[in-house]
Amino acid sequence: MSEFKFSCPECGQHILCDTSYSGAQIDCPICQKPIVVPPAKVARPIGKILIAASVIAVLAAAAFGGWYWKFAKRSEPAVPSNSPIAVMKANSTAVTVSEPSHPLLEPIVNPVTNDFTRTNGDGIEAIYTADTILSKYTEKQFLDFVPHQSPRSEQYGGFAPVVVQGDKNWLWNQSSPNQITSIPSGTVFPNDQYEMKTQDVEVLSGKTVGVPYYAAANGHKSLVFALIDANKRTQLRRFLESLSAAYVQSGNNPETRNDAYARRVAVALDDWANYVPDYFMTEGWNINKLASPERAAQLQWKVQRAGDFNGFAHEWEDSDIFSFDAIYDSKALDELSKERGYDVRQHIKDGLFFNIGDYFVKKVPVSSAIEANLSGPYKILAKTARVLNRPDYIIWLDDYLQQTVQRKIDRDGVLGEGASYSTGYGGENMAVAREVQNYFLNRPTNDPQLLAVSNHISGYISLLQYGIDQWDSARLPNGMLAAFGDTTFGVAKPRNAGSSALLAAYGHVAIGTGSGNQAVQINQSFSDEANHMHADVTAFVLWAMGNEMLGDVRYYHGPGRMFDNQTLSQNAVTIDRTSMSRSPWDVGNVGHAFSGGNLTLYEPGTNGLAVTEIDGQRAYANKASRYQRIMILNSADADHPYVVDIFRVSGGTMHDYTLHGAISWDQTAECSFPLTPDPAKYPLLLEKEKWVEPKDQYQNFPFYGFFRDVSEDRAPGSFQITFRDTDATQRRDLRLWMTDDGKSEVFLGKTPNHKRADNWPDNPYSFWRPSLIVRRQSDSAPLESLFVSVVEPMNNGVSAIQSVERLPVAGNSLEAVALRVKFLDGRTDTYLVNLANPKVAGVNSAVQTVATADGQFSLAGRIGALMENGNNSRVWTIAASDFHYKGNDFAKSDSFYSGNILGATRKADGAPEDALITDTVLPEGDALRGRQLSLIFDTYQIVNRDRVQKGISEMFEIDHVLRTNGQTYICMAHDHQLEITNATTTVEQVAPQRTFTGTNQFEIDLSASTEP
Repeated sequence: MSEFKFSCPECGQHILCDTSYSGAQIDCPICQKPIVVPPAKVARPIGKILIAASVIAVLAAAAFGGWYWKFAKRSEPAVPSNSPIAVMKANSTAVTVSEPSHPLLEPIVNPVTNDFTRTNGDGIEAIYTADTILSKYTEKQFLDFVPHQSPRSEQYGGFAPVVVQGDKNWLWNQSSPNQITSIPSGTVFPNDQYEMKTQDVEVLSGKTVGVPYYAAANGHKSLVFALIDANKRTQLRRFLESLSAAYVQSGNNPETRNDAYARRVAVALDDWANYVPDYFMTEGWNINKLASPERAAQLQWKVQRAGDFNGFAHEWEDSDIFSFDAIYDSKALDELSKERGYDVRQHIKDGLFFNIGDYFVKKVPVSSAIEANLSGPYKILAKTARVLNRPDYIIWLDDYLQQTVQRKIDRDGVLGEGASYSTGYGGENMAVAREVQNYFLNRPTNDPQLLAVSNHISGYISLLQYGIDQWDSARLPNGMLAAFGDTTFGVAKPRNAGSSALLAAYGHVAIGTGSGNQAVQINQSFSDEANHMHADVTAFVLWAMGNEMLGDVRYYHGPGRMFDNQTLSQNAVTIDRTSMSRSPWDVGNVGHAFSGGNLTLYEPGTNGLAVTEIDGQRAYANKASRYQRIMILNSADADHPYVVDIFRVSGGTMHDYTLHGAISWDQTAECSFPLTPDPAKYPLLLEKEKWVEPKDQYQNFPFYGFFRDVSEDRAPGSFQITFRDTDATQRRDLRLWMTDDGKSEVFLGKTPNHKRADNWPDNPYSFWRPSLIVRRQSDSAPLESLFVSVVEPMNNGVSAIQSVERLPVAGNSLEAVALRVKFLDGRTDTYLVNLANPKVAGVNSAVQTVATADGQFSLAGRIGALMENGNNSRVWTIAASDFHYKGNDFAKSDSFYSGNILGATRKADGAPEDALITDTVLPEGDALRGRQLSLIFDTYQIVNRDRVQKGISEMFEIDHVLRTNGQTYICMAHDHQLEITNATTTVEQVAPQRTFTGTNQFEIDLSASTEP
């Protein structure tokens, strides 16, 4: 058969073709435009990738490892006849396309200096130029940094506990890469004075290897050599990054580049490829227990091999494939192959990259791959597929992404874990999707399966980008995420403005407005329990006056971490000294009772007033029959915003309302009435409780013992607590105006704030924040409490408020709040709030109308507010039809709409709208655009349990309303991801993939206000 090479006239791609195709029309494998094959000019075929003539698909010979047909030394692995790759083989014919020039990936090192800056603080060199590496280490010395066995870290899973009694840690230094020092004793390992033992275990290559270890001081095995190799691997990667970048920058092509850099990368990767196939495995995530392949299969391959944290997280890094990609076309690889008598390029592919890649694709079920919250290795799998032409990796990744977005990502486009992990997971999987998309920049697409993958990618990217945008919209004005769950200070995306945002399925809400120093924002949590979540349903943080005035302790790994997880450490209410008790969610929902709150009222902002109401009873089902919080943000005066906080709690015999000060600066605390200092070191511990100092991050202890320097007394009535900045030039002060009937006990002290940046000192008492408890207590249960207060961020340290007063109400004083806020400039704000919302757990019956005892104010609905300032007044109603105030009426014909949901349509299923269907008549067009529909599901059967849950609700944003054939289509702004059958079975199409039975109800609350 004769072949010749020609270029596509559309895109310039070089194509190798059999002469028999001359004059025939084919599709270009890259641009996919129809082209006519020109007359034959015979040429030698070198280094080509085969493409199917009929569908221009990647030939199976290229799959499972690139150009296997080219190298006789490596036999192609057996492939099942019905596998995607075998099908691709059967359909392939002899049109070929040139291998693209490398590198295909963007460099990750400074291209000017060839410096790479990164350090982990454990002796790893931070900055190294490529020339320094070449001069400092001979080739033989350089190979000392190649890890010979599975790397393991002492930080995760106790893989390398100290061996020397009394020592605390290990210290590795690149000057002696094959040794490590136990500190503080300074004992160097390997050490003949300590017996080195081995444990035999079978590995994936089929061999049995002896894994060396020492007996640790705590009696466990210490994989000291694996720890040494973990440090060596980290250092090697830094070296490879600098060397490979230097090679690429040293010339314009392989003919002009400096092969000294490429050779050093090549010898390291070639040596590394000798060892990776014999890496041992350990069980589960961070368990120091060796696993054979048989045992790994029993565990569904939930094991660690090259990774040293959370299963697959660190199996490989970007630098590995970046470095190989950079030198792939180098003469150094060809010269090294001649020198060693085998194809070094192929050996590196087979022993290193395909060994790890095939481990994922051929061993690890996608169901296991999606369990962890760290998705970095799959991004590298996609890059490896692109650089080394492994279409089978892309097909596996398509399955991975599909299961990720369906089983782990909710309709907000986010993972249900702590905010930092949720955003990180979204970003990592977006990177995976982008890298799969990038595969098709260099590799053919129109094999049917690969074409299907390329079509799927846009959907994955769309949902993941939506989630990223959702979190960005809820960030604090300085760009940081609100500190709920294990959330870091993180990389900020400054917005410099307050914002209202809702992640309704996840359980996070923000209300805010203004810009610059007038930006004000409250963020609240009502999320379900899951990994890296805290007991913080209804808790809030506050941004105002250019600062996070009320925050929460951010992600901390040191002693005392368990306190940060407690309700007591949040701005919330703790019942009976006991935290919310919830079980964490996992894929499949088995045995999981959903314990997030319901957002039962949400006004994102109308002329200076924004409102949230959260029913958190499910989160506190172990103690509470009612756990209801209403927060009203008033920003009518942009220079003096404030928050009305109404908290209704039923259950137990003790309710502790807590408010904690700022986390980023030092504050003092003042009380408006005298408090008596308690001389005890742990004044809030009970007599039966004994203080235990936490020694690590996982140790529990009596959490009330973290309150120190406490002063206390019974409140004489309403009072104020002021948190003052110790820096008088900043004056970042805040005041709590607490209304009280004289029955509360007040405890004012301080609690540890472990960190103020993304590092954690060993001492949990490095920083402190002022902390307040307002306690209501009863001898008998259930205790009924109603906390009503105003939170005022003080502009330049000066309060604008003169007084805050509860007004008497008619009827049940626990089901209605009348509140008057007077200002020093003469302005008066009055609120009337109806707490008897039938959607809230624990509300026995709805109350249609509430009023003040003097009849001056009455309200039909939920919230009415009046602002008076001289001759100017402003009125607001939230979910209310009539607000009577001082002889005036502010009436609206409709305060809300409600009805049953009968069905649903989705664009994803071919329908023209993402709509929920009802027979309730609603205003057509865009009159309801931007309003939230609260969908109240009927019954949820807990998976594999006899229990059911009722009344779970979520909000959905409305775009417009259509009326056709006697039915109303409520068209949503985003895909509701619901399938409703026969009006009685509702199935979520994405996480958490619940099935609800019964008829769903809906409510759309309306707001109104007079113009300022």
